[in-house]
This record gives sequence, C-alpha cells and structure tokens, in this order.
Amino acid sequence: MNSNRRQFLTSSMAGAGGLAAMHSSGPPSRGAETEPGFDPRWQAHVDTGIYPPRTHLFLDDHHVEDSDNVRRLVHCPTKVSPRPLFRHEMPWEGVSVVFRNSVIYDASDRVFKLWYRGYDPKLKSVSHSRWCLATSSDGLHWERPQLGAVAFGGSKRNNIISFGEQNDHNALLHNVVRDDREENPARRFKAIGMDAHPVQAGDIEVPYLKKTGFKTAGGLFAAYSADGVHWRMRPGWLAGMFLRDGSTLHGWNHEQRRWVLWQRPAYRRGIRMIGVSYSQDFERWSVPEMGLVPDDTDPQGMQFDQLTSVASSDGGYIGLLSASGWSGRGFSSGEEMPQLVYSRDPRSWTRVSREMFIKPGSKGAWDEGTVIPANPIVVGDDVYCFYYGKNAGGAWGEPTNDGRGITTSALGLAKMRRDRWVSMSPTGKDGILTTSDVFFSGDQLRVNVDASRGSLRAELVDYHGQPVEPYTLANCQPITGDVMDHQVTWKTGGARFTSSVGTAKQHPPEVSRCLRIRFALDQADLFSFSC
Repeated sequence: MNSNRRQFLTSSMAGAGGLAAMHSSGPPSRGAETEPGFDPRWQAHVDTGIYPPRTHLFLDDHHVEDSDNVRRLVHCPTKVSPRPLFRHEMPWEGVSVVFRNSVIYDASDRVFKLWYRGYDPKLKSVSHSRWCLATSSDGLHWERPQLGAVAFGGSKRNNIISFGEQNDHNALLHNVVRDDREENPARRFKAIGMDAHPVQAGDIEVPYLKKTGFKTAGGLFAAYSADGVHWRMRPGWLAGMFLRDGSTLHGWNHEQRRWVLWQRPAYRRGIRMIGVSYSQDFERWSVPEMGLVPDDTDPQGMQFDQLTSVASSDGGYIGLLSASGWSGRGFSSGEEMPQLVYSRDPRSWTRVSREMFIKPGSKGAWDEGTVIPANPIVVGDDVYCFYYGKNAGGAWGEPTNDGRGITTSALGLAKMRRDRWVSMSPTGKDGILTTSDVFFSGDQLRVNVDASRGSLRAELVDYHGQPVEPYTLANCQPITGDVMDHQVTWKTGGARFTSSVGTAKQHPPEVSRCLRIRFALDQADLFSFSC
C-alpha cells in the first residue's frame, strides 16, 4: 500500500445536514479563478430543468447508505521536497521566516504570494519582525520582488512591505485574502489577525493594560491594501480579550454570503479549542460559537491551536486542525501537526482521521518539530498545502535561541490531487457501495476514481431498491485507469438518462430524480461522484 494512504474504517453517520455545492467536478469549470463550493454558471443559469451537477465526497457517511467489503482510506498529501522551499537569506529577514495563513494564489497575476515576517530577535520592537512579500509562479521556486516601499541599510531595493506610520505588527498579516468582490480598490487585499502592538489612537482602553503599565494592545485587528505592498491598519480593534491568538480566516462563503473566521475563544482557561465567527463586512464579527474541542480519545494534554480550511466540493468545509501534544507531553512539548477534519456545519465536525495528515520530517530535518498548514489552495487539478515548518526545540511557536533549543522556521509544501482527500475502496479485490438518496441535478453521472489496477461500474437504483433499466451494473461500460472527471456510460442507454429520470420541470418523471447509485469497485478507489 502507498505510504501516503492510510486505512480508516467507515464510521457511523455524522453531520447529515448542510448545503450541497452546485458545480461540476470537471476541470473545465474548476481552476484558480473558481472557489470550490461556488459555481459561476448559476449567475447566468436559465432554468431548463437541468442544473449544474453537484459533487459529493466521502469525508463522512452522509452519502453512504450501505457497503459490502468497502472501507474509507485517507490519502495524505506528498511533500514536494525534503528541504524548505523558502527560508531566511537576506539581512532584513533575521533568523527565520514566520507566517501562518498568509499564502494565496492571485489569479489576476497568476502567481502565489506569501506574506511573512523576517524574525530578528535583535530588532528592538514588540514583534522583532519586518513584514515582507515573496512570489512564485509554480509554488516551488520563490522570488523576492524589489518593492521599493521601505528602506533598509540606506536602500529600498528589498521586499519589505509598508504599514505607513505604524510598521510594528506581530500577527496582523497572518491571514491575507484578495477580495475581487470589493468595490473599493484600496480594500482589494484584506488582512486580519490577533495582534499585539503599541497602543495607538482608536484602540479601546483595556483596564489590565492600564493597571500593569503594558504599552501594547492585544485584540483582533484588520488591515487593507490596494496592492498587497502598502497596507493601512484599521484604527481600533474588532474584538477583544474573549479571543486568543490563532484566529484563521476561511474566507468568503458564497452560499451564505458572509466571511467565516475560525477563532480560538477563551471559554475554558488553559485549554485551546476552535470556534467560529461570522461577518458580512469584515469588521463586525459575531461572538464565536464552539466547534472543535479535545475529547477523551485524544492524547492527554493535546490542544488545538488553529484550524485552516478550504471549501469542499459538496458545500462543506475541509479542515486541517493543528493539534499540539501528540506524544502526551502537553501543549508546549514542541510538536504540532495537523489532523484531517470535515464539517457541513461549522459548529459540528467529523474528525476524519486522528493520525497526522502531514507528518513532520525525520530527526534532524528542518521540519522535525512543527508542521502548521495554511489554507489549502486549489489550482486546477492540484491542491497546494503550504505549511510553516520548524525544527524541534523548546517550544512549537516562534523561533528560539535561548541556549536550550535553537530553532528556525521556513516554508514547506505538500501536494495532492483535487478532491482526493479520502476514497471508498474495497477491503479485498471487490466491493459494493450504495449511496444514500441523491437528487440528480443533471442528466449524467461522473466520477473521480483511480481504477488503474482494476475497474469501476455503476448502476442507478430506484426507491424500491431496484436497478433502473438500462442503467445497470451488467450494462455499464467498465471504467479503467486513473481519471479525475470521467463520465459513466452504459452499452445501451448511452451516458445521459433524461429519458428515464426526466428533468426537474417534468412532473412526474418516469422514475424519479431522487435515486441511489450502486458502485461496483474492483480494486478501485472512488473519491467522489457528480450528478
């Protein structure tokens, strides 16, 4: 078995509610310009009774009615290199590259962009950092564009970005997004983060700061930029001390028309957990609701530091949960790696696998201690999982040089293919999987499957449990090979079945538009189906 594939037996049904995304799983309708979970074809859709198909994944059992000799397999991404892709090299970058969730693919420029802190312990500031911007056309080879924004050593020939009058920020750009819905060009790029910085005009006076004499303000802050280089911080905080650091931005949810932010609320002292907040304007955020909390099956002392995510093709959220304390030595043990989680409702999550989804490097490697992923990025048929990696040391967080554990951090990348987070696969040579009732938006069935070692066949099943002629297993053309978006066909009846199931305008159809699908898996991994 491939070392990047992990066995996980099908669990009981969980999270059966939620909205299904309405878009094709095929490459023509997917790419860097299209956010998963949103189909631009709806903007100009004419109701003919045939709708854009919906893609269904198997991250939970919502679409599994019955199975025989079938199990769920988790498919982990593959690291592209044993070495970091981007690390500190320039004098203004100090001793490490530090970032969290600030990697995006800018479809307008057709490049990846990384906002990061050059961490310099010798710099006399709150953050000990200079914020910089790096770019890459392929995600593998990175450049430092000469931005000409901030002087260093008497020259502006560097990639340091500007915050105007206030340049000292600790975490303000830990979440960056390009918002092409924004009508104000000055707010095209948005950033948000739990920050700590010198108190400035507009900050709410915090009693404990006044009492202790601290000169820094902590809270959730936002910033805006027209070009991603020259930033202006919004005066005053957005939310205060009922939140902690570790806030990560999922992004804009097209179906619900609101921003989604994973928070780390201060609900239970000493235990890190994940909640969710919403906003329609990026500035007024709801009080967080709880979502992910460590339970009795987690190692003793394990805590959840942050959650990054991508919209799934079925309208849910695929998350990478950064968990610390894998060895049972607690949160500050210097180890943090992600688990794969999934949700149809951000207040209720399925822990798809409790194993490490991206493993740390071997002993002595640059990422042996920490792997903290940013939001996965879907570009065409590839999923890019960039991550903040750090070697083992006294703590998992910022780089240290305290004489006990000298650490440094950099950028890493693991990749996988689109929608191939998990598969339904036979436990032996053959297996049968029957879906729950699925409403057919379109008039065809497409699959994302690896049948390079065998084949896959499918049949339609009515509400009596009977195969729908002529779309039966015996009549199905076997699918072989490794295909991302393959149309299922039958020897008689072809590939489209409007004549049998009708259209959404035809009432009643000959059979029904709500059917089940029975898949016969012969050494084949089924990742998703669209109908």
